[in-house]
Amino acid sequence: MTDIRLPIAETMFALRVGIICVQDGKLLVVTGDHLKFKYSIGGAVTIGEETAAAAVREWQEETGLEAGPLRLVGVVENFFELNGQRWHEVGFYYEMTLEGTITIGQIADQPNEYLEWLPLEKLAEERVYPEAIGELLNVPAGEIRHLVQRSL
Repeated sequence: MTDIRLPIAETMFALRVGIICVQDGKLLVVTGDHLKFKYSIGGAVTIGEETAAAAVREWQEETGLEAGPLRLVGVVENFFELNGQRWHEVGFYYEMTLEGTITIGQIADQPNEYLEWLPLEKLAEERVYPEAIGELLNVPAGEIRHLVQRSL
């Protein structure tokens, strides 16, 4: 499977999915000692893969659990720099209700990263990507948000 990450001119273009999972007033995020930020579970969409299928695949890879029902809540166009590389990323963000419990700790396919529950009241104090995640937490049923973030 080939991820949709393409170097174009001096910018990396990427198509990404993210899963927004909130339980008991806490947001499930990925973090790591080497990271200066936290981010939603998810990753690159592969060639020929629908974004909802990519969200299910990423959830299973990162948590080892079956995904619950997904609801598209937003599309985020994100322009940023990471490790000296300019990025233009389009992300499809899905809300998912966790069915059951999840083991917090190391992610199987990412040995230096792990899952943690971030209390929603601390969201403003932490660097969490996408930065618009706070807006995506409150999208009413039947609606989808289109957001543009420019960090460049």
